[in-house]
Amino acid sequence: MVELGTPRYIAIAISVGRMSESGVAVDLTKGDRKLTIVINVRDRTTKTIVEGNTQGYTFSPDKKWLACLEMVDIRQPQADIPLSFELANRYAVTLISVHEQEQKRLEVSKDVLPDSLCWSSNGEKLAFIGYEGERDWTKPTLRDRPPKIYIYNCQDDTIQTWGSKKLNAAPLIRNSPRLLWSAENKLLVYAAQTEKAQPSPQARYDWWLVASDGEDCLTALMKTAPTELLTETGSQSFVGLAEGNLWRVRSDRRTLENITAELEAKLTAIVFPGNSRRGDTQVISTKQEFAKIIVSAQIEEQTEFYQIDLVASTWKLLEKPAPKVQVAAYEFQTDTVIFTANDNTGTYIWSSCNSQNKCILETNTFLRAIAPGQLRQIEYISLDGEELKAQLILPPDYSPDRTYPVITWVYPGWVVSPIPHPSYELNFLNPFNLQLAAARGYVVLEPSIPLNPEGEADDPMLKLLNGVLPAIEKAIALGIADPENLFLMGQSFGGYAVYGLIAQTNRFKAAVSLAGLANLVSLYGAFDPRFRYQNNAHEDFFHGALMESAQGAMGNPPWKDLGRYLRNSPIFAVDRVQTPLMIIQGDMDYVPIQQGEEFFASLYRQEKRAEFVRYWGEGHVLSSPANIKDMWERIFAWFNEFSPNNVN
Repeated sequence: MVELGTPRYIAIAISVGRMSESGVAVDLTKGDRKLTIVINVRDRTTKTIVEGNTQGYTFSPDKKWLACLEMVDIRQPQADIPLSFELANRYAVTLISVHEQEQKRLEVSKDVLPDSLCWSSNGEKLAFIGYEGERDWTKPTLRDRPPKIYIYNCQDDTIQTWGSKKLNAAPLIRNSPRLLWSAENKLLVYAAQTEKAQPSPQARYDWWLVASDGEDCLTALMKTAPTELLTETGSQSFVGLAEGNLWRVRSDRRTLENITAELEAKLTAIVFPGNSRRGDTQVISTKQEFAKIIVSAQIEEQTEFYQIDLVASTWKLLEKPAPKVQVAAYEFQTDTVIFTANDNTGTYIWSSCNSQNKCILETNTFLRAIAPGQLRQIEYISLDGEELKAQLILPPDYSPDRTYPVITWVYPGWVVSPIPHPSYELNFLNPFNLQLAAARGYVVLEPSIPLNPEGEADDPMLKLLNGVLPAIEKAIALGIADPENLFLMGQSFGGYAVYGLIAQTNRFKAAVSLAGLANLVSLYGAFDPRFRYQNNAHEDFFHGALMESAQGAMGNPPWKDLGRYLRNSPIFAVDRVQTPLMIIQGDMDYVPIQQGEEFFASLYRQEKRAEFVRYWGEGHVLSSPANIKDMWERIFAWFNEFSPNNVN
């Protein structure tokens, strides 16, 4: 539900509700549709203003127009191009006049990129990114064509088109398009300088000022351009974080200014305002400008916060009410900051004004009576010579005078940062809180497992040993790990890593794979179990995109590179497995439970020790407290069964 400016009108979208088919044009009249309804809350009258599958509602700053994306077609996968996470739906822009409640569709593009709608500051122009005509990958002239930027003028009902073969505003995988307007109604776009239809993961993106007579790169002199820009009050300039500093980008003067050049601390993030991009969430977005912002900096092991006055180009260090706090909100007119903390001592909210901190909420104080596991990092060298870090969670009563059983928690692509991740904390709200294992007397070891960037083909299974085995050996050499008590565990892509590791090494006494991928070939075309019986279940193609363009890193469908699929699917090396394995999975997991069934059945066929625990009604991550408790009890019992000395 979205509110249109004043409380007089409210717009809501209601789903009203096809046989799965391939090789034929999609009949949208048989699919799901929505009614977008305006409700006059004063006289309680209603009027349908859009009938169709719509999303991405965007309200103009002058409150006169409502723009949204209306589905006009389904993009069929094309044989010669890898799948991406781009939605199968194809959209056109629909404009609704709020007061007249009339609508019109902009037919200039029927392939508009979601989340690209951007209103000018005066509400007269709407910019968006889309493809002209069909994206036909069988024809080079159409295949290599980047998207265009369209600018619709509400005043005279005209559309201006901007496009360049050498500049591409298409975002990378799992990213959103980025457009901004200046006070002079000049458009800024975040784009890569490339002639390819889709920029590569290594492509450099910059902020460009685009106009009918060409384009001008505003961040060319920077080593790395900011990925996000915020509009300063008055829309005369923008600020963004890059290279540990806050930079001002002026579109009128084509200049760059390092606002925090004299600040010794290296900035890590803009924490207020945070990232306001919400994907396809249906919200009304209005133009926001900022005179003051809050940024974070890492100083030794502490996160500090600075208030930046953009008008005066000054900053001040904020006084924190506790060491580990976050900024939840900020009201710059009164300089009021809302701090929150959620740590081993409890959950807190503070209101801070003029450096005076007042605690307004304190709860979960029972955590103070629980001794957390100790965090420690170790450095090691991977099998291919790379310097890496591994994170340890030591038992609360850890003593350097003895060695401990170790649970190695794995996730391919994860690289341990010098700053401990919140998931290592006692209060981490997740079924896989690894402090539970530390409390049972285990050392938890999380190694780094580097992979190629998403979008590049890779051999993820073959790289698993590189980061894992040397980390274990380092923990043994430091006198921390008991070499006879090594266990393995991982969830999702980590569950895949468990399958892959035990197919390549017998180093572990026992292992647990949760919601893991076992057979990349059979997973490729599997429907999401949650939507299997919907007529359009095949259109999402999540698993195919996952394999070709994201974590799976296969780069192609299996019929084009079967060898890569085979050598990276643990199921085809299951005959090498000697490690006792517990498989845990929910029957509503979007990684189909058949993946676990295949691996378990293959072990059963070979008379190898395994258990298969299934939770009915559970998805990718368990949610039932009773099931979570049962899961951990089963895991600890499983490890104890194969431990020379049972762990308490």
